[in-house]
Amino acid sequence: MWLNSFIILVLAVMFWRKLSEPLQDKNNEVAFLNTSSLVRRHGYPVETHEVTTADGYRLTLHRIPGGGRPVLLLHGFLQSSASFLLGDPGHSLGYILADAGFDVWLGNWRGNFYSQKHSNKFISRQEFWNFSWHEMGVHDLPAFIDKILHETGRPQLSLVGFSMGAAAFLVLASQKPQYNDKVSASVWVAPAAFLQHTSTSFMGYFFTGAQALQSVLATAYGHDPSGTSMKTAAHYGQSVQSGRFRQYDYGPGNMLHYGQSQPPDYDLARITAPVSIFYGGADTVTHPQDVENLYSKLVGSKSRNLHLLKNYTHLDFTCGMDAHRRLYPRIVSILNTH
Repeated sequence: MWLNSFIILVLAVMFWRKLSEPLQDKNNEVAFLNTSSLVRRHGYPVETHEVTTADGYRLTLHRIPGGGRPVLLLHGFLQSSASFLLGDPGHSLGYILADAGFDVWLGNWRGNFYSQKHSNKFISRQEFWNFSWHEMGVHDLPAFIDKILHETGRPQLSLVGFSMGAAAFLVLASQKPQYNDKVSASVWVAPAAFLQHTSTSFMGYFFTGAQALQSVLATAYGHDPSGTSMKTAAHYGQSVQSGRFRQYDYGPGNMLHYGQSQPPDYDLARITAPVSIFYGGADTVTHPQDVENLYSKLVGSKSRNLHLLKNYTHLDFTCGMDAHRRLYPRIVSILNTH
């Protein structure tokens, strides 16, 4: 299982590099700027904060400070905080939210190149990489939320999660339901939870954007893939195989970890935070049937809404030519409403 997930990661990098060769511009310095430099390049203020999780991982939060309500953006599989900032201010969600007056925070999950530190584990050791998106949900995300609320003095924040970023919130809100009350609004974009009908491997995750802006893809070449663990890829492989949204399957080790032969499903009825979901009719990673199945299980949410963008594929939500017209203004409106 670990070998197969390693092969998936290696092939993902190889295919992404090969796909992006025609788009590469060796003189495109923007493609190789870090998140802070990307933000400063467009004249916005930027801060870098470090948070330490309960299990010792030291993670980076980037911030575009503003006077309004805080909003936390959570990236997807093999991405980073830069994924919301790859276009110009008129086309990138991070800048659009900043211009709308929000205090914008951008998370970096454990294992990406902004979050590769630990209090007592070395990055060169396998034990550092013993995590999946389950740990991102139960450890990383509460550390992000608590840090932001402490820094801003606010009782609540809004949250926007893309793909794995949305899945991590599902994990948190079901495993630690007290965090539902800390989120005034959650927007899930192409949430990668149930994957029964996925028809693309996670190598295809990077090149399913039928309408993607070439300028954005050229910049993304310098930022993605940003790194994660083999166990994260394996956990998604299990989701595709089982068709269920549940904790990591340790096989014979399940009895030791969970006291039962099968890993437990996440109890989505425990999620009470307001939810708005955007999904694509042409998305082969988070298939419409799987997203609709997820939506049907959110019976405890205070309010829930489902929005279909008929011709959108997976990466169109972050790199689409018209996302700044069709998607991002609707996200801003939802966050303002709550």
